[in-house]
Amino acid sequence: MDLEDLAAVRAVVDQGTFSAAAVSLKVAQPALSRRIARLERELGGLLFDRLPRHAAPTPLGDAVASAAAAILNEVESARADAMAIARGAAGRIRMSSLAGGIPALARGLSLFQQRHPEVVVELRALDAEAAVLALRERRVDLATLPGSAVEPGLRSRKLARWRVVLAVRPDHPFASRRAIPISALEDQPLLMLAPEFMVSRHVMDLAERTGVRLQPRLRDASPEAVLSLARRAWGIGVLPDSVRIPAELVSVPLARAGASAEFDYVIAWLADRTLPAAAAALVQTLVKETAAFRAG
Repeated sequence: MDLEDLAAVRAVVDQGTFSAAAVSLKVAQPALSRRIARLERELGGLLFDRLPRHAAPTPLGDAVASAAAAILNEVESARADAMAIARGAAGRIRMSSLAGGIPALARGLSLFQQRHPEVVVELRALDAEAAVLALRERRVDLATLPGSAVEPGLRSRKLARWRVVLAVRPDHPFASRRAIPISALEDQPLLMLAPEFMVSRHVMDLAERTGVRLQPRLRDASPEAVLSLARRAWGIGVLPDSVRIPAELVSVPLARAGASAEFDYVIAWLADRTLPAAAAALVQTLVKETAAFRAG
């Protein structure tokens, strides 16, 4: 018994005659009659009483027709679901992000959900190392990362490029400078964000490469905490320029050394994997919406 057998039984019950059922199925009546006869031999009983003007289902025929209706409805539902996933109108996307990068994704995620209400986006916070591992183990489909964390075997698209800035009070010696070199931060009281905000890791790596010793006074903080303490002259806030600096503070860029004062925020996936339509649409939306993000 296969799906075509079930469709044949259902058609005869619905149409009442073999000839009408054959027309509805777009097959020849003799072929339909042979299919029903073969199925009756397989099941060991008659499915229909052949009456002069119609085919009346037997108890066995009623039972098979009822089961056929349920199965065929499930198949059609599965087909519709699969087609919706294929065109990006439904499905599930598993995604990770650095915790500090989630605010930058909010607008893009919201717009995507409005446009694709049947697509479920599952978002979890993972640091860069854990996110790359989750991609390779196929536990997530997409991951946002600092550009420096993209390894061979991954593809990525840039979501944003942010620059490192220092937040200081207007009376601070740095406030009148056009830019501050990394060397000037040695032994300064720095107010640093948590690692998931990317900028702290970037600045610490830059300092290590250039032989500069940094002395953070505050570590693992939120942007709000950094700005609050910078307002009170408790230290120098080290932030990405995606964070909106309040009017009572001055934003001074970290001096460029090539492109070292900038860092990329990217979305990545496995290079050997073709992204489903919904995931590709999400990437496109995030690329468009994240670059203009400003916090605060």
